[in-house]
Amino acid sequence: MTTLVPDTLATTVNAESEKFSRRQGGLIDKGMERFLEDAGGQVGTGKPLCLATCFLPMDERNCVWWRRLEAELAARGWELVLIGTEMPADRGLRVIQVPLWLQGYFNHYHVPDARIILEPSLAKTLAERDRTWSEQSGKGIQEFLGGVGACQHVLRMLLRELQPSAVLVFGCGLPQSVILQHLSWQHGLPCWILERGLLPGSLMLEMNGHGAQTELNWSFALRRAALASQETDLFFKAQESLRSRLQVNYKQAEYLDAAAFARKFNPERRKVVALLLQLDAGACLTPREHNISRVHSPGYASSADAIERLGGAVARETGALLLVKPHPTDRADYSHLQSERVRIVRDINLHNLIEAADAVACMTSTTQFEALLYEKPLLLLARSPLAGKGAAYEAITTKQLTGALRQALAREGFAERMEAGRRFLTFVLKHFTIALSDQLPAGSSLGDFAQFLAANEVAVDGLPPVADRLNAAGAWLNKWTELKRQTAGKAS
Repeated sequence: MTTLVPDTLATTVNAESEKFSRRQGGLIDKGMERFLEDAGGQVGTGKPLCLATCFLPMDERNCVWWRRLEAELAARGWELVLIGTEMPADRGLRVIQVPLWLQGYFNHYHVPDARIILEPSLAKTLAERDRTWSEQSGKGIQEFLGGVGACQHVLRMLLRELQPSAVLVFGCGLPQSVILQHLSWQHGLPCWILERGLLPGSLMLEMNGHGAQTELNWSFALRRAALASQETDLFFKAQESLRSRLQVNYKQAEYLDAAAFARKFNPERRKVVALLLQLDAGACLTPREHNISRVHSPGYASSADAIERLGGAVARETGALLLVKPHPTDRADYSHLQSERVRIVRDINLHNLIEAADAVACMTSTTQFEALLYEKPLLLLARSPLAGKGAAYEAITTKQLTGALRQALAREGFAERMEAGRRFLTFVLKHFTIALSDQLPAGSSLGDFAQFLAANEVAVDGLPPVADRLNAAGAWLNKWTELKRQTAGKAS
């Protein structure tokens, strides 16, 4: 029996880097044995398979909803296999471990014929994004381009051996997600982008990608339907849910009362503009040379650019204070952009900051929807799903920035924008949001999601059992891992 998860890919991802550690005791992953017990079953008895990637932490909280989706799929005769970078807290889930970065594919698999078949400009973009995201900008690009080829080869093998009837790709920013999306299309497989929803505790399903690429922007019919919607009821339910539970996607600093917050962050009691930022690589903003970066953000090249331009406008045009909260996983140093009116604040509670703000500025971060639920004037600096929906003070280009900032702080036309925001968020919650639990007011459940996948099944005759398909994939992964080990040994 071969292992599904090679011993060289027992992966742990910490705050600083991706590390690979070797398991002891041979090549068989003991946690996977029970999933392979039925290997050698009769051809034609296999069930449809949903192959999904997940690059969130596989902690107990995330395992709960994956198990719920697995159960909903099972009720419809389907099975679920995940591709992830770490073993799950719930070992009942079937997870094929892979590296997080393209460089990891290059370093840990010796695959034959690892030619790049993507458009050269896209391959270079993915290699550069991988290098930036993994904080290795000082390294040469060739290792990362080699990772593009190796990743393509590994993911192509998984599609060939596992024969999924549907593919879910987590996020459209991570380079290997883009590669899997393109391979799935080339194999004629139904493929969707799965991403955290606009509110904590939810998911969104997209055909092309998130941010500016959302169907809420790119689908002519859906955009018109959203703009025509008049309902507002789910906005108020979501508002109550968010405020009563203070939900967040990432761990936050301690919540302070208003007086303590002011003493620590705004002792001069100025008006506050809060800038809530994204991780640039994850939001497809890097590298700037590729068109997709300017699709998402026509006016601001990066988080640093937004801080500098907005900070300058705040200092010149208002008496306000700009409090900048970088994305929790963004470790870039923005200290050189600080001034008397601009402060970079990482140790700050998100809900505290939104509550204290007179206006909230965002590029692509989904915290903009939480700002709407707090009924704050929203200054929009990039093409998020809210762009063109009448809910924000839009400064998508730098020429619009000064006027939009003044209007937001003065709350010009705010009642009309807030009403548009209530209608749009209700539409998104009702038609575009999958709730991970019963606590979130949304129109779709994980059961609805599973039914949707089953309705779009690629019917494949003569499927072997999933255990056999996993066994075949594991054999290839073991072979390429062992070849890499032998090659590295000869080189040393």
